[in-house]
Amino acid sequence: MSKDIDRVCAKFERQLRAGLGTRRSDNDMARQTRNFRRGIAPYVEMETPVRQILNESGVSVIQYALYFNFSRRVAKLKMQYSAITLFHEASLAVSHWTRQGLTPEILKTICRQVFDLDLDAETQDGSNG
Repeated sequence: MSKDIDRVCAKFERQLRAGLGTRRSDNDMARQTRNFRRGIAPYVEMETPVRQILNESGVSVIQYALYFNFSRRVAKLKMQYSAITLFHEASLAVSHWTRQGLTPEILKTICRQVFDLDLDAETQDGSNG
């Protein structure tokens, strides 16, 4: 896991050095890279279980990026919302990505196994989502 984060951060730093990214006004690339590492770590760590689900489900590798984008969206939702609002927002995300051609059962499996969010269960107010 740490190797993946190191690889992503090294690429980020190379892009900064090459002038392909926006640098901090104080030009402190080391601090900027540390902040980037801290921000990106949860997303990189999430990719391993998502990849395992995709492998087990027989998803074509060409669709991995779409499923990873869905996973990043749900991770962001989980940071922003809780309880019923999270349930409804995640359900909307599943609907959106299903319209993009992804399999809803796989999306719900990702929510359940990676984010501990069961979209097939009833919401806390007793209604179905």
